Amino acid sequence: MAVPNKAMRLVVQGVGNRFDTFYDRPWQPDEPRQTRLVFIGRFFNEDATRSLNTETITTAIFKN
Repeated sequence: MAVPNKAMRLVVQGVGNRFDTFYDRPWQPDEPRQTRLVFIGRFFNEDATRSLNTETITTAIFKN
């Protein structure tokens, strides 16, 4: 995830209802600072998943 004012990428990994976060490496000078979500699993509702936005997911992850 691209966190404002942070020089490193934030990685968020989750399994079930457990999530972990850590900074993995600095952004490369020519690398666009963007947030990319990758879902791995079965039985996803594709339409519902595509309708989620980064802000909604970020709020859900860091809510607790």
